[in-house]
Amino acid sequence: MPLALELAAGQLMHRPVEELSATLRRQHEGLTAAWPRWPRRHRSLRTAIGWSHELCAPLERLLWARLSVFRGTFDEDAARAVCSGGPLSAGAVPSALAGLVAKSVVRQETDGRLRLPASVREYGWMWLGELHQRRPLQDRHAEHFLMLARSADAGWPGAGQAGWYQRIGSAHADLRAALDHLMAVDTDRAADLAGLVGFFWSCCGHLREARSYLEQLLPLCRTHSRARARAQWALGFAVALQGEHSRAVALGRRCARDARFSGTAEEQLAAAYLLGITHLLSGEAHEAYTVAQAALQQACDPPAASPSVLRCRLVRVFALTSLGRLDEAARAASVLRADCAAREECWTRAYTDYQLALIALAQGDPATAGAHVRAMLAGKRRLGDSFGIALGLDLLAAAAAAEGDGTAAALISGAGETYWRSVGHSQRGMPELRDVRAACWATARAAVGDGLFEQAYGQGIQADPVSIVALAVEGRLPGGA
Repeated sequence: MPLALELAAGQLMHRPVEELSATLRRQHEGLTAAWPRWPRRHRSLRTAIGWSHELCAPLERLLWARLSVFRGTFDEDAARAVCSGGPLSAGAVPSALAGLVAKSVVRQETDGRLRLPASVREYGWMWLGELHQRRPLQDRHAEHFLMLARSADAGWPGAGQAGWYQRIGSAHADLRAALDHLMAVDTDRAADLAGLVGFFWSCCGHLREARSYLEQLLPLCRTHSRARARAQWALGFAVALQGEHSRAVALGRRCARDARFSGTAEEQLAAAYLLGITHLLSGEAHEAYTVAQAALQQACDPPAASPSVLRCRLVRVFALTSLGRLDEAARAASVLRADCAAREECWTRAYTDYQLALIALAQGDPATAGAHVRAMLAGKRRLGDSFGIALGLDLLAAAAAAEGDGTAAALISGAGETYWRSVGHSQRGMPELRDVRAACWATARAAVGDGLFEQAYGQGIQADPVSIVALAVEGRLPGGA
């Protein structure tokens, strides 16, 4: 009923209410008879949608059918790229799309993106089948989102990084649809797409999904290729974050071996990063430092701002901190942070703030630690990096506890638990962070008592985690944490 009312209301822009009423009666009688085998409830829904379909211009109907290939939101550029062709030229797409929006067939979201309601999309999909255009549209759809993933990967190190993260996040449902289609028709291109989005997904709350696609695809890739190498690397990163360190090391060594024989300097550095981060997660800081340092020294003139150069430098900073070489770590983190800031790179820069916060906390300066970790959370919030946010909230809670605010520490810890759950596993990070968490909770409980701690922790779990992060970044949580 709400959909029928919305579809009918859209017509009031073009005709008076009396004409609309008469048209509805005529169309209802004809369309209801057209589906005698459908259950009455479904027949009524089909009547409402079919009536709107009859009122659409021919090119609007064709666009409606073709838009049904999208599973999530889309914009005008995506509609033009995927849906134009034949009688529906690229230049005709905007006016046809505007007509569908005016008739409430296509809905405009609050962020300006567009969406077909599920039942309307199913109706369009039925007509796309009648037109025998499903496979060509799925091919074009998959190609469009593969190109999007390639552009996002190429734009990762620069000023547009946050924007690419957001675009990959908005396209999640369609990237999945593209992967499902390519897995059935072209496994090499599917591996290319999975490898490109695997890192984004692992960071941004789709870790299990990334791993599932990558594990399905790798056995299907019979020949070595850059796409397969990237997918293998992305799988190693995913399993490392899930705590399967032995398997991650094996994948990292395989990536390193392949890169030595046929890879680029960037691929060699990427393998070193995977091994380095896995060693860090396993508590092997010396091995992590050695791997990253050797890769940076041996690489043959890689671009200074390449993703893997930045990541290997970051591993080196993490390792120095874990080894207790705090002054060296602080200097290296500050230099890396300045390099990232000059390039407007966000992901690595946020982790340098995290390291500076960890160093300040270890040196007994929780106020400085809090300032650094709020900067880190601001960067990770821009990216939607759930794993980074979870780490940052743990450290902010520790800073709050060290400043004597046990209530804020418990609240932030609870919100952090929500992010850890969204990532898909319990709290992880470098092994020494377990000691930081344990000290945080012990200090906070001693400050406010077990009862108040548990109450605030529960409130943190129940609260909107996005709001908690926003308040934390602005320093507006209890006690200024």
